Amino acid sequence: MNVFMHGTVEAGFDVLKAKIDGDMAGPAGEFVDEYRLFVLDNQVITASTYMLNKEFVGDRSQGLALNEKSIRFAERVIQHIKDRMPKSYVLDIGKLSTGEYAVIEFNPSWGSGIYGADPTLALKVIKNAVQNNSKCSPDAPGT
Repeated sequence: MNVFMHGTVEAGFDVLKAKIDGDMAGPAGEFVDEYRLFVLDNQVITASTYMLNKEFVGDRSQGLALNEKSIRFAERVIQHIKDRMPKSYVLDIGKLSTGEYAVIEFNPSWGSGIYGADPTLALKVIKNAVQNNSKCSPDAPGT
């Protein structure tokens, strides 16, 4: 993460985009495929592909199932963090140009695009985002 003091960054979209792209891609490679998973009680309830071969597919992704390797990766991540996360959240993962998988980000489910995920199941996850989760640690994201 970079912190910029006022006046130290050259203004302009191209400069900032280049900096963000450089930070996001990192040394492991760049994301070629991206997936969004709606998680409730440490289980993937529904999911969607939202980028394939570096092309945003968004809502057109209905019917584009996640592959087995991406699902296994997500399940390992969820099990690793399960005691530190809220009851409901969205996990974005991606396939790197190297073929490996990585976490892109975690987000509250209530503020995340559904894309091609099953809307009824996504709503089930979103509904649970507004309920109190007393098992979550006080410093967990979303609490």
